[in-house]
Amino acid sequence: MRICMFARGMDGHFQSGYRYSFSVLAERFSGRGIDCTVLTTARENGPNIEQPNPMFKIRYLAGTVPRKSTTAYWRESGSAFAAMHADQPFDLIMGRGDTAYGAMQAFGSEAPPLVNHEGSFPPEIMRSIVRPRAGATVLVPASSLLKAVLSRRRQFCLHRAATVVCLSSALANAILRSSWWRSITTEFIPYGIDTKAYAPAPSAAAHARQSLGIPDAPMLLYVGRATETKGVRDGLKVLAQLSNRTARLVCIGPVEPAYADVLETEAIALGVAERVSIAGPKPAAELPLWYSAADLLIFPSTHNEGAPKVFLESMACATPVVAYNLPGFSDLITDMVDGCLLVPGDTAGMARRIDAMLDDPVSLTTMGEIAQRTIASSYSQAIVDAAWDDVFARALAGKR
Repeated sequence: MRICMFARGMDGHFQSGYRYSFSVLAERFSGRGIDCTVLTTARENGPNIEQPNPMFKIRYLAGTVPRKSTTAYWRESGSAFAAMHADQPFDLIMGRGDTAYGAMQAFGSEAPPLVNHEGSFPPEIMRSIVRPRAGATVLVPASSLLKAVLSRRRQFCLHRAATVVCLSSALANAILRSSWWRSITTEFIPYGIDTKAYAPAPSAAAHARQSLGIPDAPMLLYVGRATETKGVRDGLKVLAQLSNRTARLVCIGPVEPAYADVLETEAIALGVAERVSIAGPKPAAELPLWYSAADLLIFPSTHNEGAPKVFLESMACATPVVAYNLPGFSDLITDMVDGCLLVPGDTAGMARRIDAMLDDPVSLTTMGEIAQRTIASSYSQAIVDAAWDDVFARALAGKR
């Protein structure tokens, strides 16, 4: 089977350890014998040509805007796809949002079946849940319709897709709500986790903690891009409200220099600067060590999250997650069983919950062990691979 994937960004756009969804998927599919080619946007640094990859082909399209879908990207990706498809036809197209628009528009009904892969919540629906207000039953459908008019290319791809694969069941339902006037088929397929790579590593974890100078202090970990909606500032507020004054917060992930200054100023104002480490990005291969080193992963995000991969990675390493209860998170976490979910914005409540967990190390260990079993039983790579096989088979059958 041959698949052409259309992606705004890939790992090559960053040298930060941040992993793009389609980089992960292309590697996994290719490792299972599927011929994958990715058409993505130009890079700010580095050659914008087809790059060798040990597992799949990737082409950075010159003249396009890095990590953006624009008219130039739709034109260049559509042209590149047409040439490759004429030489050796593809069986399927994969995209996210409007990325496959150029190819789908050019080929019309003759295009191979499209499978769209969605990871972010429609913002109008997320806002109505995080900050509920009167009239939402009318405002949300109206906002969704207006957004559809303003983002017609994305709607075109969603409506033309054989199926829309979503990272959580809540996201699958939200996609349906956001396009309530049209018929769309959605599927729930989570990220798959390599439970051999992501597993507890006590000795390596001890070394990681020693490198930070906190061999004995409780360690809270945040993994992800540091942005305003991703919740790092709320993490600082949580740290400041803990009764445990020895706990440390370690933040791993890309952060813009200007925002790093904002976080530093906030940490000083809250009196926690000496207990915060903005560690920056780490190679993906090192993340299991950091998860294992932490007592808890905290994720006080109000971003349009679908289902963060870091949850599954941390749980696989037997480190429970404490997060705001955003839609879809309950697919991954059962509150007070294998993690904890709090009301969005309730930093005081999150601090109390963390204090209670740190004060009961036996229960915390048990929660981590349950989290590890949850991943093994429901999110292993074999389970997810089988789900993708089923989606591809039905998409191809629909073509005929």
